[in-house]
Amino acid sequence: MALLIDTPRWPWRGRLWAHLISDESIDELHHAARELGLRWLSFGRDHYDVPDTAWADACALAELVDSREIVRSLRRTGLRVAGGKPQKAWRWTESLPAAVEGPEVRRWLDRTRHLLPVSAIEVLHRPGEHVVLHQLDRPDRPDLGDLREPPIASAQVIETVADGRYSVELVLGGT
Repeated sequence: MALLIDTPRWPWRGRLWAHLISDESIDELHHAARELGLRWLSFGRDHYDVPDTAWADACALAELVDSREIVRSLRRTGLRVAGGKPQKAWRWTESLPAAVEGPEVRRWLDRTRHLLPVSAIEVLHRPGEHVVLHQLDRPDRPDLGDLREPPIASAQVIETVADGRYSVELVLGGT
């Protein structure tokens, strides 16, 4: 089996969290994460953090293993990303840097803000990546139309429903 998951045992924000990895490719990992409705923000460069509320669904896709096997498998396959947690952590910022926010991105953001009566908009970054997260307090997905397409080739648009809340993330950078 190419997907592996451990038991949720790491507490954060009132939940327990597990780790989901692929021992084949990061693309396979992203595909599984989209199937499970995991946000890009839960991607830790070589794994996804999976809340206990999504764990049973993740176990239907992945083999349950010990946490040590998660690390061993990532190292064995060459998919382990070195650098430690501080470099992987998301940081909140006031706005996108000018170098990242070109005219196409600005137009996409403006159109999205007018379309979605969002309860929260956050801009987060970590080295090499920026994410603009729009979040609604309801689970129904609005019709984004052509806004489902990223404004630039190097971006991604990811829609998810988690914890009864719809979100759309514009991911700038990252793989």
